[in-house]
Amino acid sequence: MSVGLILSITACNNSSSTSNEKKDTVKTTITTPPPKDTTSTVQHVDESGKAKEWLVNMILEHINKDKFPMKSVTTKDYNEYKQDALDVVYGDDHVISQEQFDKKWKAKYDTKHAGIGTGFLISGQDYGKVKVPVCELAKRDGDNYYFKTVIEDIQMKIKYHRDIKVVKAGESFLIDDVVEYD
Repeated sequence: MSVGLILSITACNNSSSTSNEKKDTVKTTITTPPPKDTTSTVQHVDESGKAKEWLVNMILEHINKDKFPMKSVTTKDYNEYKQDALDVVYGDDHVISQEQFDKKWKAKYDTKHAGIGTGFLISGQDYGKVKVPVCELAKRDGDNYYFKTVIEDIQMKIKYHRDIKVVKAGESFLIDDVVEYD
């Protein structure tokens, strides 16, 4: 009886070590990282300096030299949004009501700071020469750049505080939002 017990224990130990070896092999296979596929990795290069330079120059050229119509420097969505914001007040028979405007755009933009009835970038209907004393990167999200900006009308002595979202568009940039505080 003791010989049978010894053979049973030996057989269990042998099968136990074989299953441990299999487990080790499985563990090694699972923990080995797969090779990296570099072709599917999207890398976003930080172009915040270029975006800032583009934004400042565009503001100065748009306002001071009456270049760059809004449509040419904004995304299609923002252009439509800002046009709707103007139409709430100035559209024929008020094409869109404030309620309709909020419902249409609240998922994408902060409609409380849309600049309802005001111009693009500055709220003054009459304005003089402007400068941009403040344009600081507040946040970067991939190819989206958010700038805290102050546009100062030198002649009218008015400062406009804006948060401006700039997005990469091909080799250049476009404005995709202007949060207007004043």
